[in-house]
Amino acid sequence: MRTININSSLKKKVRGKKRKTKDMIESITKQSISFPEVDLEGGYWHMHLPIKQSFINSEKTPLKIKRLCIQAIIDRTEELIKIKPKTEVKIRVVAFINLPDLWYSEIIIFFGDSHYTEYFYRNNEYQKWIPLENKRDIAKEWGINVPDTFIIRGYREELMNDDLTYENELWYLGEI
Repeated sequence: MRTININSSLKKKVRGKKRKTKDMIESITKQSISFPEVDLEGGYWHMHLPIKQSFINSEKTPLKIKRLCIQAIIDRTEELIKIKPKTEVKIRVVAFINLPDLWYSEIIIFFGDSHYTEYFYRNNEYQKWIPLENKRDIAKEWGINVPDTFIIRGYREELMNDDLTYENELWYLGEI
């Protein structure tokens, strides 16, 4: 007779961490090597993380890897700001970090002010963004390097669905 230990899966290591991390960073770099075409109709461009949600959000994935992911997003945001074309329309490049659900993090480029303004208005019966205290510092908390030119804003997001409330921290870094 064979006995199955239902807790054995909790002890399993994350396999392929180095390869998955290297592939993720290479993919983030590849997808942001050139500035995307300016899209005045769509109002924005965004790049999601090129990694499986089960890997980057896993409690077993070391904080070091999550830190590398956040740093890669910030570094590529900085690079996109440097190569941003000059246009008659204001363009803003922003790194978005979602904690603890890092998989939803992305780089966002806003074309023009209308979508940018609408994006940051999140205050209704289903979703609220409450500004985080100014003394909070994602750079210190996570040990990441943020360019001095970046503006940083943090929000506590509350999502209400029926009787449940979900909370996240949302961090925006860049041309805010």
